[in-house]
Amino acid sequence: MSDIKIIRYNKKYLDEVIKLIISFSPEISTEMKIKEFEWFYDNNPYINEISDYPIFIAVTSTDKVIGVRGFFLLKYFYNNETFLTLGPSSAYVDSEYRRFGVFHKLNLYAINALQYEENIKIYLNLSSNKYSTPGYLKLGWQSINLKSHLIYFNPFYLFKVERALNMQNYFKGFQILIGEHVLDKLNSKDLFHYDKDRFSILRDPKYYNWRFNNPNKEFIKILLKDEENILAYLVVMINKDFTFNLYEFQYTDLKFLKILITFFLKIKKVRKISVWAPTLTIQELMFFKKLSFYSINPKVFKLFGKNKLPYLVRPNCENITSNDWHLFKKNITEERNWKLFYSDIDG
Repeated sequence: MSDIKIIRYNKKYLDEVIKLIISFSPEISTEMKIKEFEWFYDNNPYINEISDYPIFIAVTSTDKVIGVRGFFLLKYFYNNETFLTLGPSSAYVDSEYRRFGVFHKLNLYAINALQYEENIKIYLNLSSNKYSTPGYLKLGWQSINLKSHLIYFNPFYLFKVERALNMQNYFKGFQILIGEHVLDKLNSKDLFHYDKDRFSILRDPKYYNWRFNNPNKEFIKILLKDEENILAYLVVMINKDFTFNLYEFQYTDLKFLKILITFFLKIKKVRKISVWAPTLTIQELMFFKKLSFYSINPKVFKLFGKNKLPYLVRPNCENITSNDWHLFKKNITEERNWKLFYSDIDG
């Protein structure tokens, strides 16, 4: 294995990288994978805030790419401070080179190289699996003690709404806009209530013009306003078989979010909607329960052998000290210091 070297990615290796990625998902066309790769990295609005691509590759002496380790850039804010986070995303090792420590070497090289990127403060890993989690823990990641659960929609809610409300009057006085570009000019920090004591994605026009344009996913974007003000928005990701994820939402009052959810249920045939809800407030949890959403007890997941893995966080430095686990004097491993949605996860 001495002929393998780890280097930072450059476009010279694009075809080789895509070839390796396609070997793991041959049902997806090369063209689509290139578009998704470009969306992840080239089109990322924060890519110019670091020195180079947050991608690392393992190559042989013949320039064959046998490993890829990429990271997903997002910008967060706390109070009036902004910072970048990295979410582990693209992770592939050629099947012929597994069990030789290639993935571990890629991660080590990345940690060493990225520690010099001053704008990047935190690695935030919300999508690790049972195979990768032990390796991350060995490399210094720690778990965030999130109350990790999904809330699922009960279709009987729509029946109750139709009986209780005159739907035409329910939407009267509001404009509901739905379409690809309805969020493009928003700056949510100025429009909606934010808890300034929590780390949250900076949702501005840069973010909205990019985040929901992943070519491999489909979203529905809905905006609620009256004659003067924007009141709420809802982003829903479309899955298979009439199932959906409430990907993210913002509101000035929960009653306006209720209008958007009700509107969505009227225009779409829905079998199930899930909300990833690790950092919802008590008020938000009660709101969803009143709409007939319900949570699944973690013991049920265990019964089917689906133990929930921890969410992981790590300071962006090679040799971590106790002080590094605090950013703006906030402990980055504590649930109460984060506000997270599906949109915080890569892809």
